[in-house]
Amino acid sequence: MYFFFLLLNQPSSQGLPRGPQGLPLVGNLFDLWNKEPMKYYSKQAEKYGSIYSIQLGNERVVVLSSVYWLKKCFTYKGIAFSGRPKGILLYYITNGKGIVMSDDDLNIQARRVLLQSFKHFGFGKNKIELYIDGELQSFMKNIK
Repeated sequence: MYFFFLLLNQPSSQGLPRGPQGLPLVGNLFDLWNKEPMKYYSKQAEKYGSIYSIQLGNERVVVLSSVYWLKKCFTYKGIAFSGRPKGILLYYITNGKGIVMSDDDLNIQARRVLLQSFKHFGFGKNKIELYIDGELQSFMKNIK
């Protein structure tokens, strides 16, 4: 009975970018098991484009595989991407609390104050974009 419940509650890909179809319950985890993750993600990017979705377990995840889209999403649309994943392990570690892993009103306000402080010191201006660009380039080199 539980198995059928899980099958019926598979994550919907409606409204998400297209990507590889995953198996029920495990998604695309078996595709990653025997392969190097970077090669697998690169192959999917060649097939589906630089933005695609993939199913990891019972969660549908959007993958950004280009510096251009990473910069665009996190620099210009930071608030839209500031939500936190609702993973069981992270919830257990943080007990569902804390500024980093929570999306409640108090923590959103705390992050807003933190962001205002960052802006005071240059975040959101051209010099911080150069820093972000440099960090993204370094990040991409380390992944490869």
